[in-house]
Amino acid sequence: MPGTPRQCWCFVCGFTLIEILVVIAVLGIATALATANLFQTDEEKLQQEGEKLLAVLQIARDEAAFGGRIIAVTIAGNEIRFLERDFADPTRWSESVIEGLRPRALTEALNAQLRVGSTAPESKDSHITFLPIGVAAPFELLLRGPAGSRKISGDAIGNLRIAKD
Repeated sequence: MPGTPRQCWCFVCGFTLIEILVVIAVLGIATALATANLFQTDEEKLQQEGEKLLAVLQIARDEAAFGGRIIAVTIAGNEIRFLERDFADPTRWSESVIEGLRPRALTEALNAQLRVGSTAPESKDSHITFLPIGVAAPFELLLRGPAGSRKISGDAIGNLRIAKD
């Protein structure tokens, strides 16, 4: 039929260059955001380690208060140990049998320095003692790392807190 428009049955398949570039850009941005959140900075590691140590000290405080025990926390090098006073022999200490109070090591990059009461930092008898009525002596535990330091402190009634130093 003359004068009638012809219908075209051919379809063009594929993507344009602009569409491909947009998809690549979106994937690149998503990958960059995901990668940035995978790796912790030294500051985040220090804060996380400080919060873990604070939580363990709170467990020791609570076990002493609610269990009627005397619990000591000692720090030697990068190892933290928890001791319980023997009721039969008050001069004897033994490793804690409480599940959350097992010996643990700090991250290698961290250095811990403990000051109890008015003693000099890292004196031979420096340990934190949690009594059933609170803390025997106020303390400051300084965690130093490549990104700075955190100070965990406790007062005589057992209040524990962490702060940037």
